[in-house]
Amino acid sequence: MQSRLPEFCDLFQLADKTATMSGSWPISKFPRLVEMLHSDSGEAVIELEFGRSGRTRFLKGTITADVEMQCQRCLDSTTVSLKSEFNLALIELEEHIARVPEQYDALITEGRHYLPDVIEDELILVVPIVASHDSKCSSYLNEQVIEPVIQEQEEEAKKPNPFANLKDLL
Repeated sequence: MQSRLPEFCDLFQLADKTATMSGSWPISKFPRLVEMLHSDSGEAVIELEFGRSGRTRFLKGTITADVEMQCQRCLDSTTVSLKSEFNLALIELEEHIARVPEQYDALITEGRHYLPDVIEDELILVVPIVASHDSKCSSYLNEQVIEPVIQEQEEEAKKPNPFANLKDLL
């Protein structure tokens, strides 16, 4: 297993050799992904397997990354764990998409390919539409919504009841 990931590689040649490789890249290497995040900190841990299944050349992989996104409740930063598992059939022409077996998604390539683009595409597919803290910002929400309501109810309870004098008249 190769522990260093090349940026440019011939995907067809790697599939013919049945190669495996793993490594990591900083999140800052993926500019389209960074646009969706709160910061470019962190790294993506990548495991790739190239091979053939009959006439189909494939690229299987797993990517994990912890990224910083903006919580849509409190607008602070929150850490989101991303995990992508993919199974790509490597094809040369768009016309060959119909021949790709169901268990694969198609990746059209001329062979030599910029690997960070593939990794970035797979990460973008698993980014949540809305990010939020699991529980950390609930105290913030309580301060903003629930506590003022409770205070208002307590103040209402302290006011004298305008109908209290009616009970003395009966």
